[in-house]
This record gives sequence, structure tokens and C-alpha cells, in this order.
Amino acid sequence: MKRLATGVEWAALGLLIGLLIGLLDGVLAPALAGERTGERLVGLLALDGALVMALGGLLGLLAGRTAWRAVTWPALAVVLIGVGVLGLRGGVTTAALRSEHHQAWRLQRPLPALGATAGARPVILISLDTVRADALLQMPSLQARSAKALTYTQARSNSAWTLPSMASLHTGLPYPEHGAAQMSDLAGAMVRTRLAPSVPTLAEQLQQSGYINAAVVTNPFNGIRYGFHRGFDRFTDLSRLALRRYALRRSSLLRLVSPSITDLGAQVTDAGIAQLTALAGGEYLLWLHYLDAHAPYAIAPATLDPLAPCALPDCFNGWSEVRQGHLELTEEEQQRVRQMYDADLRYLDAELERLLSAAESLGVLDDALVVITADHGEAFWERGEVEHGSSFHEAQVRIPLVVFEPGRPGAIVEHSVGLDDIAPAILSWVSGGDLVALEPGRPDQQVPMGSLLFSEDGLACSDGHHKAIQTDRLRLYDLAADPLEQNDLSRREPAITRAFTSCLRRRQAPQVSAPFDIAGLKALGYIE
Repeated sequence: MKRLATGVEWAALGLLIGLLIGLLDGVLAPALAGERTGERLVGLLALDGALVMALGGLLGLLAGRTAWRAVTWPALAVVLIGVGVLGLRGGVTTAALRSEHHQAWRLQRPLPALGATAGARPVILISLDTVRADALLQMPSLQARSAKALTYTQARSNSAWTLPSMASLHTGLPYPEHGAAQMSDLAGAMVRTRLAPSVPTLAEQLQQSGYINAAVVTNPFNGIRYGFHRGFDRFTDLSRLALRRYALRRSSLLRLVSPSITDLGAQVTDAGIAQLTALAGGEYLLWLHYLDAHAPYAIAPATLDPLAPCALPDCFNGWSEVRQGHLELTEEEQQRVRQMYDADLRYLDAELERLLSAAESLGVLDDALVVITADHGEAFWERGEVEHGSSFHEAQVRIPLVVFEPGRPGAIVEHSVGLDDIAPAILSWVSGGDLVALEPGRPDQQVPMGSLLFSEDGLACSDGHHKAIQTDRLRLYDLAADPLEQNDLSRREPAITRAFTSCLRRRQAPQVSAPFDIAGLKALGYIE
């Protein structure tokens, strides 16, 4: 028995050595964008410490149970330290591991089996993060399919960043009427608010009509903490899963049992196909959000880009200074950044084709309304701006919109529409009506815009011909004659300027604060 106890103690010592290796391995691993060493060590100690000490403690107890008299001080110390570390772990919350656990767990339950429903009108809503209006030029498969769809050439987002724009998509309301993305003081920290509970979402309204709803999302701003889970029977947030696995893989001990998620697009497609298979024949809403075109433009496999794309922080030192306009890149470097983005678009195109091909083979496309759009665009120095969230100019707010309606031939639709027109169009269609504001031949819609990523100030509105922007002062641009929006016409065209007055005046919804998902936002480069 003494030999057994000694062997157990040596095993516990081996685990402690593994802890040290895991710590060293984690410290030397590539950091998340903006991650501090102290934050990383806390996470590593919490993960590796809890695992190693718990296993060491169990081994120590085993040694004591088999030969209590043979227990020596090292084994007893392992037990005591293990209990202490587990207690600390209960109070340590790392950003990658904390979140709305109960709701997230509940929303992973299996979907009910759906039988064939006569006259079913299912809906597939696909949102593409950070995809410009001209992205279809880099997406040949989607472009080819769009010949059988309604393709809108004058579609615009209601904001230049994800949270407010996706809130408009799911509620049919502009910022700040849906309540999301307003600045709020939460315990002395300025945070963004979630969707107002009083505002019904598309999924909630469809659920009340008997629809079964599923979602697969990849951006933290689309998650549970901001209210986007409401109305969904199954809600999978891959951003939480990816960050959790990333944190686990910082330990060499857990790497073998925690595969990384390096290819979010493929994960979304796989999950989407699985949901389509489960839901086929019934009435449902399936929402899929792809993140692949978002900076740092590093998701596309090298096989799709002969120039071997790499993440922006690796390719260009001081990228945060570039984003803020404090550091200029050469024309060649700017072109390289755009090539990286285009490579990700081609990868995204391949994943969308895989999804739509699977839907076709399941017979889903014979009955489903399929809407493909983006949350916002992306600037590449058109006005000296880069990425998104900094203005309401065309590069950041003009987006693709492709709608496949069963039985309808393809057409180019040139009137102005916005993300806030999509939810009403879907609700009308499922009830047997037309696409309302999205119906071809309708008049131009004024598209209200609001909220800048690093500022509360700013509203805008566009009817597809002109755009009014209200920031420090009111400006008016002729989009056809002045596509880069450089010549202010507000004083020369007072009648046109006045036509946007009501569009620029909004009603605010109640604010409901939501804490930042720090690790998720750092990983996306939203904060340093």
C-alpha cells in the first residue's frame, strides 16, 4: 500500500509539473488582441490550477483511502491546495468563460421534430458581418445564384456597426427606437444597452404564430446579453464557444481534449445544415450570422489566397493607430489589406454555396424565403477611413441584399431600402402577403441611420439619391454626382435638406444596460 500511495504522490507531482508547463505554454502563446499579461495569467491559473489541483487532490484522497497511514505531507498538501484553488475558481470569472450560462444551456436543447406542414412558409435569414455592397464581385457563386433572386442595388444598413444595425434588422426599427447600442453608465463604466424588452423581435412574432426558430451567431454583439436570443428555441453562439475553447487551449494539459475553432464559417455552415435537416418540412426561422469578412481578415485558408493572408496585427505593426488615422500605410500596403479582405469574401462565398447546395438537396429552397444581407460595410480609405463604425458614409453603410422568393424570377431592384425593412417584409410574406417595402416597384424608402461605434453622436438618413448626415452640423450629399460625399449641399438645397427633417428626429426606447463582453470585443479589435 505504501508503494501505491507513493505512486499516487508521484502522479500528483507530475500534474503539478504539468501545471508549470501549461503556464509557460500559455504565456508564450499568441495573445488575444489587446490582452494583458496579468489577465492571461489569471485565466491560466484558474484553468490549469483548478484542473491540476483537483486531479491532484483526488489522487491524494485515493492514496489516503487505500493506505491512510502511508499518506505523507506532499499528498495532504495537494488535497488542501486543491480545495483552496477550487474555492478561488468559484470566485474567478474570466471574460472568455463567463456569460449567461443558464440561458445559453437552456437554448442548446434539441429542437422538436417537425412534420411536413402543408403550405409551410419557412424563412432563412443569413447576415454577413462586414460585407460591402460591391462584395458580390468577389463572390462568384452567390452572384450566379442571384440571377434567380431579387437583388437590391440601393440597400443600406441602419448603422455602421453590428449592435444597432442587427437590432434594426430584427425589430424593423431604427436606432435608438429599438433601445440597443445607447451609451449607459453601468457601475461607473460606460457600456452599450441591449434590445429593449418592450420591443418585439422578428423571432418572437414568428414564434407566436407557431414557428420553431433556430440561430447560429458568431459576433458577441449578437449574443444573449444583448437580447438577440429572444424568440429562438435554439440559439448557438459560436463566439462564446470559440473563446471558451481558446481559453482552454492556453493550457497544454487541456489542448488534447479541446480542439480549437479556427474556421467559424465552416462551423456556421455545418450547424446550419444540421438545423435545416431537423427543421425540414415545417415552419421555421433559421438565422445564420457569418463573421468571416471581419478584420483581422485572417480566416480564409491559404489555398484560397496565393498571397497567404495573415492577420492584420501580424502583417502591419500598429494597426490600432492605422484604424484611428494616426498611422498611414503605403498604397501597396493598403492594396494588400484589401486583398486579404477579398480572400475572406471568396472563402465566405464557398461556405454560402455549400449551405445553399445542402438546402437545395433537402428541397428547402422550393418553399423558403431566403434573405442574404450584411450588418454594415467596410471602408478602405475611400475618405481616409478604414474598417467601420466611424461614419455614415457609403463604404460603411451600403450593403448587399439578395432575396430568393419561391416561384419569383430574378430581378434587379433599384429603389432605396434598409435593414429595417426586412423584418416587416418577412412578417408580411409568411402571412401570405407581399414583401411590402422590399416589393419591386415600390417608392424609395428613407433609411434612418444612427450610432457611431466610438461616439454617441450622429444620425443620418438616405433615400438612395441624397444623404443627410447630422453630427457636429447638418450636411447633405448628392450620392449620384458625388459618390465619395465630399461636397456639402445643405445650404444650396434647403428644400431637399428639409425633406430629411423627420427622418433625423427619433424616439428613444428605454435603456437596458448590458455589460461588455471584453474578451469578445478585444478579439474583434473593437477595443484595445
